[in-house]
Amino acid sequence: MSGPPADRSERPRTARAAGRVSVDPATAGGSGDLDLAVMRALGAPALAAVRTIGRVAATLAMPVYFVGGVPRNLILGREIGADLDIVAVGDAVALARAVRAAAGGAMRLHPRFRTATWRTDGVAIDLVTARSERYARPAALPDIAPGSLDDDLARRDFTVNTLALAIVGDGFGPLIDRHGGRADLTGGIVRVLHAASFVDDPTRIFRAVRTEVRFDLTMESSTEGWARAAVAGITALSGARLLAELRLLFAGARPDQAIRRLADLGVLTFLGPSPLAARPVPTVAAARTGARGDADDAGGGATSRTAQRETDARLLAWLAANGPAGVRCAERLGLKAADRRDIATAVGLAGAPTLAAAATTTSAANAFIARHRPTPLALAIAVAVADGAVARERLAAYATVWHDRPLPLDGDDVIALGVPAGPAVGATLQALRAAWWDGAITDREAAIRFVRRHRGEAPGADGEAADQAGAML
Repeated sequence: MSGPPADRSERPRTARAAGRVSVDPATAGGSGDLDLAVMRALGAPALAAVRTIGRVAATLAMPVYFVGGVPRNLILGREIGADLDIVAVGDAVALARAVRAAAGGAMRLHPRFRTATWRTDGVAIDLVTARSERYARPAALPDIAPGSLDDDLARRDFTVNTLALAIVGDGFGPLIDRHGGRADLTGGIVRVLHAASFVDDPTRIFRAVRTEVRFDLTMESSTEGWARAAVAGITALSGARLLAELRLLFAGARPDQAIRRLADLGVLTFLGPSPLAARPVPTVAAARTGARGDADDAGGGATSRTAQRETDARLLAWLAANGPAGVRCAERLGLKAADRRDIATAVGLAGAPTLAAAATTTSAANAFIARHRPTPLALAIAVAVADGAVARERLAAYATVWHDRPLPLDGDDVIALGVPAGPAVGATLQALRAAWWDGAITDREAAIRFVRRHRGEAPGADGEAADQAGAML
């Protein structure tokens, strides 16, 4: 069994953890200390929203808890953020309706899944009914039913995500730790709750890697062994589920490290129809403006949509860096047709011998690129993954200089200069474009002279008519 990635810190796990622990809800000096720690971590708007939920839940005699993220991040000294998860032992949809009646805000209800999302003052809180899960077969979506807090904690992926912190009216605590999550957090360990965890849900392999990378943790030996043994089960996952996991991975701060870890576990062998390589994630210069994709959350606004576009651009570029295997993987993931075309176009351009050959003229290179009809995103990806400096420079020049740069003359101008309407116009424009790309033409007057030479006009009346037409253009 191989060890963690080479760039992981070699310090003992306990030393790494000790340096980052901020507040431990289990050992806080008293309820007042814990309340103060949570208040500081949440910030005023989130604290007000959570206290509203706590008060409304108390009137309904419905226990509510922070589960996973908030207690985990308190212990790790990490930012909690504005998107919060609260588990209700009861009916989270009924709680959501009562919260909206008491405090307003925007509420999105999902009665089928017994969940709701409340937005107020820039804070998003997911209210989730505590539930149990059962897997009818490996890699299937689970059958769910309402359950107790213990049921809800037992269904979770890793011990570090099983910590629960009670919300009682305006206060917080105690910390509930049924599975040793606190000890694993402080020890720097990712541990599944049972041996069949990755078999039941192979997406947990991706989540384990993200958890390692995000929080500087390491899978304990049994967990890593079970992950390695379960990687073939990835082939049973739908493309949509795989795509969702990859998007989360590429949205993280260190996707290169996560990709290397997936490769180390054997995941990249099963991700697509052909094995993928642990290629570095290319930097796509046009990610902000050229990528497509829906936002993580339709209510997330422009920032969320921009982040999703950048994430998608990184994912598409990494697939393109894998060449034909990446193109086939894009099909497996069920990417949009436009995204698949961009990947295939970028792969075709990036590895083209025509663009890499020093003897290829600029006009020949540009004509080759133009025939592929690349979008701005496809061009940006091709630049990022191109083979060699020559091809990269030619693609970059086409993207930044030539892609949308109009010729000095159009078809009507050429006809006005005496070129007969029909195929001759296209041939003249093609020759004009080649001269334009090669620098033989730099302005409109030079283009007019070129057209005259190209049509082979002789001195006389026709030439005078062409001169008059040129003067009018």
